Amino acid sequence: MKYIISIVLIAGLFFVGAYSKAEQSKLNEIHKSLDGLNQKHGNLLFVAFFSVEETRPFSINQFDKTLDLYGKTFTSGKTYLSTLNEEDFKKLKIHIANYIEDKEIEERKDIFEKLDYWCTVKKEFDLIEIEYGVPTINILKALYENNKTKSAFDDIIKLGPFKINKLNSNQSEEIFNNAINRLATKSKREQFQYYSYLFESLAGKI
Repeated sequence: MKYIISIVLIAGLFFVGAYSKAEQSKLNEIHKSLDGLNQKHGNLLFVAFFSVEETRPFSINQFDKTLDLYGKTFTSGKTYLSTLNEEDFKKLKIHIANYIEDKEIEERKDIFEKLDYWCTVKKEFDLIEIEYGVPTINILKALYENNKTKSAFDDIIKLGPFKINKLNSNQSEEIFNNAINRLATKSKREQFQYYSYLFESLAGKI
């Protein structure tokens, strides 16, 4: 009997050790993927943590100072990020890695892809608005006129009638974030097709 128990214990320890090694290997790969996105997008990746629908609530809840900013009105990912120091950045990446580790393979893949696309689409909008100096109101009108991004206005519409040229900066931030989240779920081809529409629409407003 003692011999059988010993074998069972040894087998159990071997299984636990192998499982732990596999889990650590998976976590290392997740950190490697996050590091790759960080190198590609810089601190914009951390803005994405506070902006992408799948990671936003989790990220906000990791720190008292970010949780204190959460309220009835929208708070941008950039504002949340501004409260963090260098040590917080490291902690957040570790927390996000652990969060992703608990997901199924396909869900993990989707989160990585959406974080990547969110940053890419955000850069595209910044290029249009900041580098090209396109008025925010023109971009908002283009977003509202297209079915792929019109739903980004849903939360504003729920409040009642609104005038697009009367939106405050906070409402505009929320709409842009919603639109970027929607486009970040699309394939590259669909994103390019949308940009084609967007540039044509903006060209007509110059």
